[in-house]
Amino acid sequence: AGAAGPKPARSTPAPVLLTEDVALVESDSVEFPKLTLVWHSPASYAAGDAELDLLATILAEGPASRLEQRLVLDTRLAQEVSATQQSAELGSLFLIEALASPGADLEALKRETLAVLDELALHGPRAVELARAKARAEARFLRRMESLLARAEAVQAYRHFFGVSDGFQRDLARWTGATAEGTRAVARAVFSAHHVDLRILPALELESAALDSRPADFPRKSFRPATPTSFTLANGIPVHVFARPGCGLFSLALLGAGGVLALAHEQAGGALLAARWVDSGAAGLDKRAFAEAVEGLGAS
Repeated sequence: AGAAGPKPARSTPAPVLLTEDVALVESDSVEFPKLTLVWHSPASYAAGDAELDLLATILAEGPASRLEQRLVLDTRLAQEVSATQQSAELGSLFLIEALASPGADLEALKRETLAVLDELALHGPRAVELARAKARAEARFLRRMESLLARAEAVQAYRHFFGVSDGFQRDLARWTGATAEGTRAVARAVFSAHHVDLRILPALELESAALDSRPADFPRKSFRPATPTSFTLANGIPVHVFARPGCGLFSLALLGAGGVLALAHEQAGGALLAARWVDSGAAGLDKRAFAEAVEGLGAS
């Protein structure tokens, strides 16, 4: 057999760029209008990809985020808002989605959203914002790597993008090593480009939903619960610990006996209100300061 021919050169596709802003309007069987703004962004593992993950957190993750503050809490133009860097191999998309409040003007909603982006691109993230976003990114990375399947998929990705199998620390450093100036530069480059403006408006006539019949149950499988290590705190509260080797993360659940059934009829709803108050402030911190403290730990 003859010698193998030369390997073909690996081609790199040119980034996709819009030559003008694109406006789309659709209607659907929804109660409230929704605004979606989309920009082309760097591909998976490319420069700027991780910074956009951090920007998504700074913009719309938690009560301390900029869009949550501006659109939901201050102007009350939106009921909820989200931001996502949807990474893909050839090119990614950065999405901001805002569900409008009743009677809110989508044009005002967009204007306030772009104003927040302009501020971020001009001045960059504050040190405390960037630190919180990094903590959340690191916690998400470690939680994901608790899964054997996720670690296997990561090894394949690292072989493809980095040329090595053990790229875990290099991957994590994309977020933890990001700088304020580098993040600002990415925001300026992405958000100054043309974008897609998609608006979903409520249909004039909503059709009633046709519900399918309930599907059959799956066959039951055997279950063997894990055995906890138990002890009692000095205040008498019993603690049950389930140890699982992994990345050093932990979760905590504090359970109180009684709940709704322990309340008298005239106190109905009190337990639900108490549960909602839990993240509204504690230890002398208001809702915003409490959210910032929790996010700084990478917790939720």
